[in-house]
Amino acid sequence: LEGSEHSSSPSKKRKAQQKQVDNDELDTLGSAISKSASIIADTLLACEEKEEKRQRDLIHLEERRLRIEEANAEVNREGLNGIAGALAKLANSFHALTTHKKPAG
Repeated sequence: LEGSEHSSSPSKKRKAQQKQVDNDELDTLGSAISKSASIIADTLLACEEKEEKRQRDLIHLEERRLRIEEANAEVNREGLNGIAGALAKLANSFHALTTHKKPAG
């Protein structure tokens, strides 16, 4: 009898209650850590996605810049070709004029 009374003593009940409180606190702490880890993972993922988008945007901008440079170079080439053609025509005109009008002698 005494042994069975001793097993349900207030001291053992307190220890059992404290153990339950400790387990509840650990569960709460574990849950909080899990939520925090999830938030951190989501934040890192969002950050990586933004970085990837930024890299894609930079690549698109660089490609656009190169296309503009190529277009400008082509315009310059066409302009120089036009000037060269005009100078050639002018030279031909001068040549024709000088050979057509020979000084009277």
